[in-house]
Amino acid sequence: MNRFWKSWRAKFGQKSPATMIDGRNDAKDIADRFSSVFQDACVPNFLQLHNDMKMQFSAQYMHAGENFDDKSITVDLVNQCIEKLNKRKAPGLDDLTPKHIIFAHPFLVVHLSLLFRILLKYSIVPDSFGYGVVGLYHW
Repeated sequence: MNRFWKSWRAKFGQKSPATMIDGRNDAKDIADRFSSVFQDACVPNFLQLHNDMKMQFSAQYMHAGENFDDKSITVDLVNQCIEKLNKRKAPGLDDLTPKHIIFAHPFLVVHLSLLFRILLKYSIVPDSFGYGVVGLYHW
């Protein structure tokens, strides 16, 4: 890995980090400025249209979890998905690789199918899935 960075620096050089961004030079001030800029970028263009669409979505999917058939996630389905995992993927933050799951005891498939049924039945999306929401339909 060290050779890669040596080569990179030889070709592109080392650039010193910017000491002033948008008239600010304190790290906290710069971070706060980035935060406010990106927060402003995530605001709806048309608030009324946003609220109308939100209400329409809520009305359409409000009872989606009530008719959920928890038998749709079977052990066979989970097993098929596991068999399709790419064995050459890097581990995640938990240091688990696809090989850990592929070559695990068959009981794992049963427990995973139960876990996925529970997640769907109660509309739960764990924070570690990357969206930072607790419930699937929460605003």
